[in-house]
Amino acid sequence: MNKLLSIVIACAAVGLVPASAMAVPVGTTFNASLDFGDAYGVVEQSVGTWTFLPSFPADSENYGLTACRYRVSWTNDAYISKTTNIFLDELQPVGENDCDINQASFLTTSFVLAYGASNFGFDPTQQRRPVSLVILSESSYADDDLHGIIVVGGVPYSLELENAGYKP
Repeated sequence: MNKLLSIVIACAAVGLVPASAMAVPVGTTFNASLDFGDAYGVVEQSVGTWTFLPSFPADSENYGLTACRYRVSWTNDAYISKTTNIFLDELQPVGENDCDINQASFLTTSFVLAYGASNFGFDPTQQRRPVSLVILSESSYADDDLHGIIVVGGVPYSLELENAGYKP
């Protein structure tokens, strides 16, 4: 049942992706923040940075689609910082099967968590927790930011990745 729900959410997310999204170039760093509600309204908490590392072709177990798999280095915002890895599959449109070319091309794309990989991240208290769901797409505002949903330690959050620049 849980996998069926993930499939439905992912299909809906792919449908919301703008037509001019660009694959993420390797080395791009994003400032990551989680949005969640408390008694005083919506809180945005920085949870560090995400750096996209080289991708490689992957037969994604995500819905039987081909994908480019990225390893993302996630460093938290704690005083003594920690780094962990999360693996994301960038779903490939039909006919766009070259991960190297996709990293420099405009195409309709979306990111989902790579199942079967060891995925960990950080919660709003900067503690390392397992990640069980990620769905990301680029903003339609042409700001190179990524927006989506993440489940960290069993708790769902709204995720915003603000482009901090390309760092080769």
